[in-house]
Order: sequence, then structure tokens, then C-alpha cells
Amino acid sequence: MKEEEIRPQSIFDEYLQLCESDTQKYFDTVECINCKTLFVSPRPESAAFEKYFTESKSAEYWATTFYKHTAEARREKLWKPKAKMVCSAMDKFGAVDASVIDIGGGYGIFAEEYEKLTSSAVTIIEPGPSLANACRE
Repeated sequence: MKEEEIRPQSIFDEYLQLCESDTQKYFDTVECINCKTLFVSPRPESAAFEKYFTESKSAEYWATTFYKHTAEARREKLWKPKAKMVCSAMDKFGAVDASVIDIGGGYGIFAEEYEKLTSSAVTIIEPGPSLANACRE
């Protein structure tokens, strides 16, 4: 699989620009003087994450444009194989009827693919309101 198949460069570049702006708006970033890695310090309060997921332009773009444009490629390249892998692991460990929870389930594609392979429903927890609405639909 090529990254371009699930993450077209032009769409991804726009998303990264929005992320850069939103990171500065919602979090305090620090750059490591040795390796130049950016990190958040101090750890943000949960309210900052909530504001990011509910108000940021990058989260909205991810939900309405980026993910929508790449959903079917992600289904084929990522979520179908992952659903098969999880089913295999559940079977291997005798947990076939165990509950599966998908945190950050986006459009619910993994859940759809997993449910096609089993009789178990997947519980999805999606913090972003736009993605949660898309998942409900």
C-alpha cells in the first residue's frame, strides 16, 4: 500500500496546515533543543482536548473532507484487514463473543467490517462531534 492511496498529498497538506494553526491555538507547544521535535508541555487539561475536538478547523476538515474523500480506500487498505486481524486474535484467545470497543471510531468503518465477520456488535466512542454525527448516519 502506498501512503498516497489513503492520504492524497494535496488533502493531507491542507490538513497539516490546519493542524499547525490549531495546535498553536489550543495547546502550548515546546520544541526540543536537541532534536527539534515539537511536544505539548505541560499536558493539556481535558477541556483543551474537548475544545480541540469540538471547535478546531482541523478536526472539522478531517471529518467533513479528508476522511470522507479517503473513506473507501481506507476501508479496503486499512479497516478490512484490521477487522480480519482482530477477529483472528479474538478467535485465537477464545474471545469470539467478547465486546469490542472502537475508541475514535470515525465513520464507523472498522465496526462495519468487523460486524460483517462476526455476530458481535462494536461499541464506538468518537469524541469529535462531526465524526460522531457521520458515524450515527
